[in-house]
Amino acid sequence: MRRKHVLILLSILSYLFDIQANDKVRTIRLELTVPSDINKDSVNATFPALKYNKKMVTTWTVDDSYSIYNDIFCIVNKKWVDDEQMSYWDINDNRTFFYHLNGEKTTGYIPQKALKYTDGCGIFHRFAASVACWPWQLTDKNQDVSKYNVWVSSKEIRMMQDFGYTFCYHDLAQNFCPTSQLEFDQVLVATADSFQAKTGRTPKIMIEPNGDHNYVAYSLKNDIIEASIAQNIDRFVYPFKKNESLEKDSGCIIRYFGATHDEMINHLSNDLMLKEEDRKWHLNGSHRQSVNEVSVFFYKLDSLYGATGKDCVWVPSIDEYVEYSYMRNHTKINKSIVENKIVFFLQIPVKENFWFQSISLLLSGLNDTTDIRVSVSDSVYGLSYGLNDKKLLVNLDFNDYLPEHAEKYTSIFENLKTVEAYEDALYFVSQLKKELQKTYLDRINILLSTPVASEQTINNGKAN
Repeated sequence: MRRKHVLILLSILSYLFDIQANDKVRTIRLELTVPSDINKDSVNATFPALKYNKKMVTTWTVDDSYSIYNDIFCIVNKKWVDDEQMSYWDINDNRTFFYHLNGEKTTGYIPQKALKYTDGCGIFHRFAASVACWPWQLTDKNQDVSKYNVWVSSKEIRMMQDFGYTFCYHDLAQNFCPTSQLEFDQVLVATADSFQAKTGRTPKIMIEPNGDHNYVAYSLKNDIIEASIAQNIDRFVYPFKKNESLEKDSGCIIRYFGATHDEMINHLSNDLMLKEEDRKWHLNGSHRQSVNEVSVFFYKLDSLYGATGKDCVWVPSIDEYVEYSYMRNHTKINKSIVENKIVFFLQIPVKENFWFQSISLLLSGLNDTTDIRVSVSDSVYGLSYGLNDKKLLVNLDFNDYLPEHAEKYTSIFENLKTVEAYEDALYFVSQLKKELQKTYLDRINILLSTPVASEQTINNGKAN
């Protein structure tokens, strides 16, 4: 056997030992056609520490199944924000009214814009968050809830998941304090089954409840849990440090809890002044939050570091960051050169409950996009690229549900014909690669008196 073939075989064997037994490997082909004067040997692919090559990351979490539909989701996604929620925060007002999906509106407002960041290439992504849920508060999957219900509903969960929100484990049962691995595992299986039946997903993140460190200890040895989060520990995540991992074997991850919006913004502002390797993942925890408190934080985040500001922050759910970190750390890249083409083959391990199957690459040796063509496998549904930090940033989205979301929200617009439905449809269609957008844009444009220009409206004139 030739030495080259031996090395390839050893590389494959090493990769197979590196990934976990329940991983599925997605093979992606990325092909660049470049001008003849490009030094093809100098074009190499690496992964940025943070998706979209962002410079810092922050995530908001809410505990105990509290409803986030009105005071987080609607604020971020430019949907009706009802004042009725605010009455709960007036100490002299004993009402406990909460505005829910399909609820009756009182007084309120529609925000002027959605709060978002770009993928570094002109495609917008809206801020997301995660909720630590109590399984006994999950409603039937299609059930609307009344204004007296303080908890997030399963129907809201299923809808918000489309927009990048995730829902995690917390207390596994009422008054449940596990005292053995077997007990923990048995209750977790029942909890996971309940989540799957009512929300369509099985969570993989444990957010420690009530300071009970047994939850963290038992999560470490449980196959369902991929990462655990807690307060009162000392392990920060430093995204830019070499070999940083979010996997549970690397330890439980700390989050701040109960910080004010000013404190959270200050944490980010201070971090941005540090060297990259000293910056942290700012994981914020809360219980009930007022509409005013949440809106101030997210609007400041957008105006300073989101799309309206420096566009340097990534605001994912816990799951999205955990998944990106895992794929980044375990993906193998092979490169070949054929005439004026540079071809990268990516072997990307994903798990069954990975919902954010997308990854970013930085390609060196390219400082101009002129006469460069990029093509990808048919299994990649989203593609954007552009110069970023003097390299070519390429974003690949291979989520099977990406075209499903484009179809779903285009159909909703065709049915409702509202501005809100129109903006949601464009939001999801924009995440598809160009050749997949046309069918949906044609359906959208036929309903408009003035057709939408694809480049300008969907990609803000920046996408390639």
